[in-house]
Amino acid sequence: MNAGHLLEQLAALPEDLALVAVGAHKAPYLPNWQRSPLSKAQIESEIRAGRCKAVGVLCGTPSDGLVFLDHDGDSCDRLIETLSGLSLDEALPRTVGITSGRPGRYQLIYRLPQQDWQQVVTRKLKTGTTGDDGKAEMLEFRWDGCQSVVLGHHPTTGVYRYLPGQSFAECDIVIAPQWIVQQMQSASQPTSPSWAEFERQFRLPINQSVPLKICLSKTSRESLAGAIQGNRDNTGAKLARDLLGTARYLESIGQSYTGDPHRHLDEFCSRCTPPLSQKDSDRLWKSALKDNPGSSLSPDQIESCIKGWL
Repeated sequence: MNAGHLLEQLAALPEDLALVAVGAHKAPYLPNWQRSPLSKAQIESEIRAGRCKAVGVLCGTPSDGLVFLDHDGDSCDRLIETLSGLSLDEALPRTVGITSGRPGRYQLIYRLPQQDWQQVVTRKLKTGTTGDDGKAEMLEFRWDGCQSVVLGHHPTTGVYRYLPGQSFAECDIVIAPQWIVQQMQSASQPTSPSWAEFERQFRLPINQSVPLKICLSKTSRESLAGAIQGNRDNTGAKLARDLLGTARYLESIGQSYTGDPHRHLDEFCSRCTPPLSQKDSDRLWKSALKDNPGSSLSPDQIESCIKGWL
């Protein structure tokens, strides 16, 4: 999809959506995107600058209670009928819908009444079937902390599109059926699963902000306490790259976190002996930005850190 076509579709979106700028691989690229929704004008600027390739919508309360049902494979049909006790057509009333064009893959947008907002969370349910891409097919109900792409580039099929007759202009977003609300409520009830069950079900992102520093390497976590003269710049440079790379990785998978990476570097500088100045901190940070670093830990290691923190 070219920029002109994307801008045309952006203009047709409703005004009350909390928007997210998305890159070429379905991931938001701006920092703190979960807490900083964009206006249409801001998205337009990102598109014209060549950075924004697709447009997402913040799920849940930022968009006035929108829940996105993500139907990730044909095996979801039977699961929906089992959970709802209804036929597929009865279980999924007609509402706005988006698809990548892949068979069995689509999203439906429903609205939750405000009285339900505090009782629901994102819910992900595996169907037990593996798709043609080798990944587990899954039914997901997306709420706060998540985003869903509604317009623009798709890395496999080329473009997202509306389901026939189900664009924002062609139908209304309807109230979510009660069975969806019940599934999202049941996830918030206290349970005591075994560790094996926890390991089997665990998947990032989680609906809880994790401390950024727990996802750093052990060396970086220890470095937060400061460094002595002769080793301050080298330690600070490595720490800045791990902070930046880890923050960007968490943002790319939609995992919210607490702690600002630049602020953590400022704190490191203040704890050095003798302390490094704010100018030194900014210099180290700018150098790290130029390198476009990744996280020190692998995705599996970061997941293990978060499991241990929970």
